[in-house]
Amino acid sequence: MQGRRNKTPDPDLEFVSLPQSRNRQSDKESPAIKKPRVEKSKIQSRKRDSDQLEPEDSDLSVPPNKKAKVITSKKRKAGDEDLKRDEFEEEVYEISDDDDSATPDEPVEDFSHVLEYLNTCTVENLGRMIGSTADAQLMTNSRPFETIADAEQVSKQDKARSKKKTRMVNVGENVVERLKAWLEACEAATAVIDECDRRGAEINSIMSTWNLDKNGESKDEAANLVGLPIGKKPELMAEEITLKPYQMVGLNWMDLLRRKGYGGILADDMGLGKTCQVISFIAHLVKSKREPGSRPTWPNLIVVPSSTYENWVQEFETFAPDISVLTYTGSSRRNISPRAAKQHHVVLTTYPQIEKQPQDLKFLQAIEPYAAIFDEGHKLKNQTTLIYKQMMRVPTEWRLILSGTPVQNNLKELLTLLRFIEPDMFDKHKFDALNTIFEAKVASKDVLNFAALASERVDRARMVMAPFILQRRKEEVLNLPPKTERLEIVGMHETQKEIYDAIKGKYALPNGVKKSKKDGHQWVSLRKAAIHHQLFRNHFTDEIVLEMVEILWKHYPAKELGVECKDERHKKWFTDQQLDKTDFELHLDCTHFKRIRHYDVPNRSWEDSPKVQKLLELVRGYMKTGDRVLVFSRFELVVNILREALHYADIPYCCITGSTETADRYPEIQRFQNNDDVPVFLITTAAGGTGLNLTGANKIILFDQSDNPQEDVQASNRAHRIGQTRPVEVIRLITEKSVECLIYNSCVKKLVLAARVERTGEPAEEEESVEEQCKKRMLLGDDEYKPIDPSEINQQS
Repeated sequence: MQGRRNKTPDPDLEFVSLPQSRNRQSDKESPAIKKPRVEKSKIQSRKRDSDQLEPEDSDLSVPPNKKAKVITSKKRKAGDEDLKRDEFEEEVYEISDDDDSATPDEPVEDFSHVLEYLNTCTVENLGRMIGSTADAQLMTNSRPFETIADAEQVSKQDKARSKKKTRMVNVGENVVERLKAWLEACEAATAVIDECDRRGAEINSIMSTWNLDKNGESKDEAANLVGLPIGKKPELMAEEITLKPYQMVGLNWMDLLRRKGYGGILADDMGLGKTCQVISFIAHLVKSKREPGSRPTWPNLIVVPSSTYENWVQEFETFAPDISVLTYTGSSRRNISPRAAKQHHVVLTTYPQIEKQPQDLKFLQAIEPYAAIFDEGHKLKNQTTLIYKQMMRVPTEWRLILSGTPVQNNLKELLTLLRFIEPDMFDKHKFDALNTIFEAKVASKDVLNFAALASERVDRARMVMAPFILQRRKEEVLNLPPKTERLEIVGMHETQKEIYDAIKGKYALPNGVKKSKKDGHQWVSLRKAAIHHQLFRNHFTDEIVLEMVEILWKHYPAKELGVECKDERHKKWFTDQQLDKTDFELHLDCTHFKRIRHYDVPNRSWEDSPKVQKLLELVRGYMKTGDRVLVFSRFELVVNILREALHYADIPYCCITGSTETADRYPEIQRFQNNDDVPVFLITTAAGGTGLNLTGANKIILFDQSDNPQEDVQASNRAHRIGQTRPVEVIRLITEKSVECLIYNSCVKKLVLAARVERTGEPAEEEESVEEQCKKRMLLGDDEYKPIDPSEINQQS
């Protein structure tokens, strides 16, 4: 173990200087021209007098012959002031005004690569790099440049407000600085990739001696190889538990990375038992021998989504009951002292519990966890989120992320995850350099050889990272029943079609149909219109709503109406709330308040929706055949409509949404799993699309589509996992000739591309969002609204 690598929570405090070249190659033919030293005040004056293309927050480059002072904070303590400021601080540079500090022997920057690129690049690529096609055209028209000083002198005429006055604005200096920054990023990225090469070779060399491959299969030359270092399940595991060969490999892989001091990402498919592998690793860790004077290998922090919290508690009890688990949740967690927590092998908590409160971060810092493990780690793919910043400040010996979503499909997200598990390796300077490479929209064939080489090495890094990301596919390691997929295309209700066409064609709702303020985003409104007409207010006119408000205000107490008191201010607020509700929400009000019941929509009119009708038809068929179904929707209001439909149809169901209390979720899951008389489980995708084990069902209905195809994949895998004994079928309900067809087609193409990326290791080109793609296709003919046949997907991939 290489000490506490993450002891200092802030990974951004290290400054890495780039090597300087001995001379400026491009100036060989002319007398040596040194860029004159400029006082700080003059630099600021120059910036005022020029049309800068860089953003205002760009770092000011430090001349090589100036003093550069790096101001860093001391080791951070978890005080309240620290919690209020951003974890990722920028380095602060001071530029000395003392020109005498320079010596004649100081190196001069090498601009030869910049000069070569300026003399050979296309207008289009240069424009993308500097953010201005006009300035790019000016630079290319001014070439060839013999020296970098020639390029820096390129200027353009800028007309002042008075037409009689003009001034010259320098363009070249800014262009040179931008290109220089990009090429320096290539150098920094090269250093990171070299380290990845070294680590990858080291891990591969060790694993190549094992007699099992990553999938747990015996190698052909197994007789000449050694067994796994951990050859049997840890003794703290329950006697009746048997680890599969691939799970034993996963245990050994985690321990290998832990001993080497490298963080990891366990990215096995959903349903391959990542929880079991982690518990076996903890069981091994607790019983492993310690070096004299070393700290205990506990407590270990495990952070999980609320939806999987109770499942983790039960899995520890089942797989390793002798491991001491402290649950850090609820208001009672404030009574737990760090000293007491350190006596437990595991501290188990949820993301919502530790995301916001300063006391929780202080507690986690005080217990100094040995290992920190993050279930459904895709929650950490964005370094600007609060949970990412908070967890980066928790000192740990080792970090592991669990995520069934393939992380290699998005290089920037992968980079963010790697920075989280390896903050020392991916400090701010190197992280920003790699981001610069990934975000550059320059064709590699048009970049000079050095930059092209660096870019190719970044692409190769996704393969180099393989030892740090262990990923196994279900079809490779398990003999699960097959999973198939089909589409059910349905029409539109008459009112629904009017609403949909109005939103699509005019981005407004005529004929008295009101759109909720909550649905101000037309994209969301269009998607809801393709699902159900009662997600809008059509039946309840303004006049009817105002009459209902007067009756409610007169006959019901303030508390029942959800207001503090019955003054005019609160009445206005209540009226606005009612006007903002949908038909179905107002129907629920009519059901609750008897005095306005006569205003209600026609009885069971919510079942008029073709999607609801198809759902009821499918469910009734499943009840006859003994099949059971999970129904997913992105919207809680849609789930409420389905609850009403199932209630009136006298069909039992279970339900989990975002509003379901954490303590109530596991009992609801158990009720479904243990009761074959409940044929339906209604779930919002965000609340139950990940981490749940629902093998009691063998049918999955995706009632509406997600923009992110991986969310639907995750949802469908709630039933297709270890423990499933029946073939699994996924049914997508899609409204014909609607945006849902376009969304489905776009997501299919993303999944096909992702499969190719994973198979070949080639990086995917950055592409438009699903919304952007659909907008472009919406004006095309009906052929564009024909969804791709699921049977064609495997052929395409």
